[in-house]
Amino acid sequence: MSEKIRFDRVIEKVAVFLNAAKVPWDQTVVVRDIYGKIRILFNFNEKEKLEQSKFLKNIEEGLCSLGPYFNRSASVFCACDLIESECVFNDPYILNIILRQDDNSISLRLLERQIVGHDWLRPKSEQRNNPIPRLAFYGFKGGVGRSTTIAAIAFLLAQQGKKVLVIDFDLESPGLSSMLLPCDKYPEYGVVDWLVEDAVGNVDDLLLRDIVASSPLAADLEGNIKTVPAMGAKTDDPRIDPYYVSKLSRIYADVPRSDGGMEHFSDRLERLVEVVEKQENPDVVLIDCRAGLHDLSAGSIVRITDESFLFIVDTPQSWEGYHMLFSHWNQCPALLAKIRDKLNVVHAMVPEKDRRAKFLEKSYLLFAETVYEQSDPSRDSLDEDVPHNFDEDAQEAPHYPIGVFWNSSLSEFDVHSFENKSIRDAVELTYKLIFEKVQQTIQGYTNE
Repeated sequence: MSEKIRFDRVIEKVAVFLNAAKVPWDQTVVVRDIYGKIRILFNFNEKEKLEQSKFLKNIEEGLCSLGPYFNRSASVFCACDLIESECVFNDPYILNIILRQDDNSISLRLLERQIVGHDWLRPKSEQRNNPIPRLAFYGFKGGVGRSTTIAAIAFLLAQQGKKVLVIDFDLESPGLSSMLLPCDKYPEYGVVDWLVEDAVGNVDDLLLRDIVASSPLAADLEGNIKTVPAMGAKTDDPRIDPYYVSKLSRIYADVPRSDGGMEHFSDRLERLVEVVEKQENPDVVLIDCRAGLHDLSAGSIVRITDESFLFIVDTPQSWEGYHMLFSHWNQCPALLAKIRDKLNVVHAMVPEKDRRAKFLEKSYLLFAETVYEQSDPSRDSLDEDVPHNFDEDAQEAPHYPIGVFWNSSLSEFDVHSFENKSIRDAVELTYKLIFEKVQQTIQGYTNE
């Protein structure tokens, strides 16, 4: 009885088969549709297709071994079969996947057709020419103190005279906004309103001004905190937007561009950040990401921001979640090369009985198995081919945890909490380490 084919093994089987068939990899794209079924595209013209007819037939017959993941209607195509084939073969979202087989590796070009989750493997191709640092705060699990940390850092930065822009991208579970804005200080609109109106070309300067509000948290400070909440609040009853869920259900779609293409969701998010930056001219942007493997977080971490603070509590669920995400990144070494230096592990809610040594060991293991290149980290640093790697105790390494200590006095944090001096003192102590890292990041952009 032949082995049952499951989704997990499909790409591996395709890669091994195509490698054995000696396909011209530079002219080949593997397409996986939204159900996981496989098509193979060859960049052959009519003459080449005719000359390679036997080869193409053998490929199609070989793909039958994929069982339910074999696309019976049409599994092999050539460029001459397609309209505007160059758009497919030059698609910027083609991934260069490397699969390891024993001591060898196989590289293939994969084009994923997914409904969601595209942007975890899609970094920006060009460098961002903008001196304003953008920082993402992310937790695979909720309830790790991420939003409270952002509010505290915003306060500490404003206390030093910085102009801080905070954007709440936790659209399906917004909470940060209420920490920074009393209910009567919300702007009329929020992130979701901008995305809905933008999709139909209905954004104007008035709307843009009405999605930003000043937090009274910085009322007596040298700097300021401008906040773009997930949702707005109306001036009459009910204050909570009764249409929020209807709007939320419409924002994730890609939208047509004026040039005839489509603008992806994460690109729309970045455009929102850009226009608000231009309007407010902040010194730093802090973005609260959605927990879990959501597109809101994928776009923020991989494409939009310059530094990402990854909140981890020392539980099996958290480590398993990050291992799953990092293993996904590990499929695409080119992506890791672009994002690995902006990752920062945050040891969240460090308990009174400090277990940082154990946490460091687990954090290092996570990175060593997924992000770091397997090699001897003691090799000559002048060697251009030195793999990306660190010792476990290297404090400059992304795996080296930044501690945020548990403080019961901050468990019910809101904008009024800072009227109490003891709370302000607790904030400075609790967030000292992560605030120092944020300061270093901002200073690094200032010096560039």
